[in-house]
Amino acid sequence: MPKILTPYDWYASILREESPLFSDLDSNVSEEALWQAGLENGVTVLVNHKLANSEALESLPQTYREKLHKYALNAAATELGQEHELQMALSLFTDAGIPFLLMKGTPLAYTHYPQLYLRSRSDTDLLFENMDDAEKAFNLLETHGYQRPNAVSGEFVSHEFCCYKKDKAGVGSTLDMHWKLSNAHRFARAFNFTELAASSTQITELGEKAQSLGPIHALLLACMHRIAHKIEGMENRLVWLYDIHLLTEKFSDQQWRQFIILATAKGMCGICLDGIQQSAKILNTDIPEEVKIQLEEGASHEKYSTEMGESQLTMEMSNLRALPGWKERAGLIKERVFPDANYMMVKYDTQKKYLLPYLYLKRAIGGIFKVLGTRS
Repeated sequence: MPKILTPYDWYASILREESPLFSDLDSNVSEEALWQAGLENGVTVLVNHKLANSEALESLPQTYREKLHKYALNAAATELGQEHELQMALSLFTDAGIPFLLMKGTPLAYTHYPQLYLRSRSDTDLLFENMDDAEKAFNLLETHGYQRPNAVSGEFVSHEFCCYKKDKAGVGSTLDMHWKLSNAHRFARAFNFTELAASSTQITELGEKAQSLGPIHALLLACMHRIAHKIEGMENRLVWLYDIHLLTEKFSDQQWRQFIILATAKGMCGICLDGIQQSAKILNTDIPEEVKIQLEEGASHEKYSTEMGESQLTMEMSNLRALPGWKERAGLIKERVFPDANYMMVKYDTQKKYLLPYLYLKRAIGGIFKVLGTRS
């Protein structure tokens, strides 16, 4: 292990069970910079758990140790309130006969982490069979105090919306309501709800009908999710790589075979290979050599690659190519450039409709610069 570590490397080393000391950090790294890196990578609470009673913990400044301890206690307490709220929300859907699947971080907290609060997350992601079901589910939530923020919506521009509430104690609860697996059209059309539900896993702690993506689909989604954040340079966020690490740790030979078959059928070998290779590189995840060989072979025949997330332009071009025809592509462009007038007036805090042409022009110009820009 190198003796001069960046905050990212320091946290990754802890996740690899290497117990680096505070003195192993670059001397220019401040406590605040170290703290912010933990928050940005979503591993602050997890690292506190792994450092318990270790020499590495004792090497940290007392102020940092105290801050870490308080943060973990607060996370554990908040988790209790959020779990109760989630159980209530899911029971509403179940009673109304609305099918759903849990996905991403929340179900993994139940199935792969030793304690729920150790999997940091800002929301719970839910997948519904279609947009109508997602809207029906929100109508139920609205009667219990949930609200929706102002956001762009349409048939093509987004396949999700979020809603949130705060309880009397001030504990927030945010639900992301999806009707496609991803907003990226390259991925959105790859799976349907019936296919995903057929291999789902029950999360009994959240209700008799609470189901989540099965482990194979969960790993595929974890690899897909990274690419969607490549534009911001966040594809190697440690909490997402650790999800991949924990999922693959439990894979049997049969599950690996099924994973390769599915990744090949969906044209996602390259994306999956990149995900597990980064997990292996950064977290020492043990990946069978045969798995890497077969994914490399599959990736060599794929039309799309992990480069689709390198810039806003490549992502937008990928979305357009993935749509079936020019009518759908025109629809996406229209929704992107000319969102609903109500959205525009709320976004720019005005009631003056005559300003809309100017506001749309401002949005279009800003969008052009965003699309043509690349990640630095």
